[in-house]
Amino acid sequence: ADLRATRASHIRNSTDGVTTVGAEIFPVTAIGKVVCILLPSLGMMFFPIFTTYVLDKYTHKNEEAA
Repeated sequence: ADLRATRASHIRNSTDGVTTVGAEIFPVTAIGKVVCILLPSLGMMFFPIFTTYVLDKYTHKNEEAA
């Protein structure tokens, strides 16, 4: 597969690819661009924290039962 950017590509630099989810919707305003970066970034930070919290509760529950 040819992974080079084509002329029709909307991804021009590294920050453009951060929030690409396959939609043909692109932020236009400055606030939209900030939100477009913050939402996925926060999701990538909070998902592991939430997963660790759930696993911590689950493992403590199993340790008490043993």
